[in-house]
Amino acid sequence: MWKIKQIFDGDYGCEETCSETGQVKEPMVSVTLVEENTGENGKEPIKYVTVPDRFLTEHGLEEGSDWRLADQKPPKEYAFWGWENANVLAVSNDYPGIRTPWDLYDALSEIWCSETCAPRMRDGWTKENKTLGQCSITAFLAQDIFGGKIYGILRAGGNYHCYNVIGDCAFDLTSEQFGSEKLDYTENPEQSREVHFAKEEKRLRYEYLRQQLKKYCNKTNEVWREGISAS
Repeated sequence: MWKIKQIFDGDYGCEETCSETGQVKEPMVSVTLVEENTGENGKEPIKYVTVPDRFLTEHGLEEGSDWRLADQKPPKEYAFWGWENANVLAVSNDYPGIRTPWDLYDALSEIWCSETCAPRMRDGWTKENKTLGQCSITAFLAQDIFGGKIYGILRAGGNYHCYNVIGDCAFDLTSEQFGSEKLDYTENPEQSREVHFAKEEKRLRYEYLRQQLKKYCNKTNEVWREGISAS
């Protein structure tokens, strides 16, 4: 789990103190995050994010706090496994508007398509079964945003179904494809992007999904800014 190590404002020169949002200026702060479990060579993994100052205040986040919305319930009911406690926060500012796995699921629901589906499953992909064949590229994209590790459930045929674990928070954004089948999320092997992306077609699908998410976030952010300016 990521924890807040330090919080800086513009006086420290880490970030601009205000973010332009039309006619509105909002104080911003820079947050240094460290992962509880040390990484390779005993070094603490470190991430830096920038958020509105009011965001920390509203959610009672301070130095030493877990980087999660412990005080917030999901905005609605979801169907993916682990949704009830998927309250970890993004450790990247690369995708504006994506702060939680809930946000990511909502965005990807507009993006998943037959082109991002694994080729062997593509004939069965539909908008009603939008998570079919999307597991590994989705899990690695979620890792880009939230950190943590990816584990795989061995399936018939030797493939692994991938899901995310960040500290004590585990979730599977693409579990709906299995319907009522109960998957075992315990004691599964960790998955490596080097192994998965050794398959060129999978790496290209991941790159495409990532690009489409950035386009979606930028477009959504522009609409939000236009709304602020108009008001």
